[in-house]
Amino acid sequence: MSGEVTRRALLAGAGGIAAGGALAETAAAQGGGPRVLGVPRGGRNAVEVIGALAQDGDDLTGHGYLTRIAGLSDALLFAGTERGASTARFTFSSSVRVVSLVVQGSVFSATGVGTIDFYLDRDGGGDFANPATFADGTRIARYDARFQNVLTVIAPDRAVIALEGELEQRQARQFSLGGRRHRLGRRRLRQRLSANGLGTRTDATVPRASFDVAGRIVLAD
Repeated sequence: MSGEVTRRALLAGAGGIAAGGALAETAAAQGGGPRVLGVPRGGRNAVEVIGALAQDGDDLTGHGYLTRIAGLSDALLFAGTERGASTARFTFSSSVRVVSLVVQGSVFSATGVGTIDFYLDRDGGGDFANPATFADGTRIARYDARFQNVLTVIAPDRAVIALEGELEQRQARQFSLGGRRHRLGRRRLRQRLSANGLGTRTDATVPRASFDVAGRIVLAD
């Protein structure tokens, strides 16, 4: 009898846990939890970005704004009908340190490590003339990052850039927008970033350069 009671108790407990999990999922689906954004299936883009990078020696900083977030209405990405930096509700800021560099002819391959932060700026985005404005909102996500930055020289002080990044999410903070709660991604989510653009070297000695880039983030396999 004691063995039968124990088995019944275990089954009842397991049933209770399963029921509780189902109720929690139902509550989330009915608005009891935040809507998770940026985790699409089928290889679709999770996030699309546009921005600028600045190189100063071995330091590379980036800033810009998001032009798409999977799962979020495009109408909520910008404050108003104009789509641009000054009206963008979602911005980013990054800081990367170059740890290695190899050169083959006119091709430079640099590896860097650092972080990327995403922000919600309800009053509208930033100003490329003042990069700090892209990081003055509420931080909603943070990622550790490793980048390979491939530059191909096409003319004196001019190069095209192909940037590939491995991202691991470290923070996902809930936020409210459009009358409901959201969360961008989740902790430990692994993603890949790809971006392309054009750069201009402004100082060959340090060196210093600036780049205009655009790209996308997808879920890692």
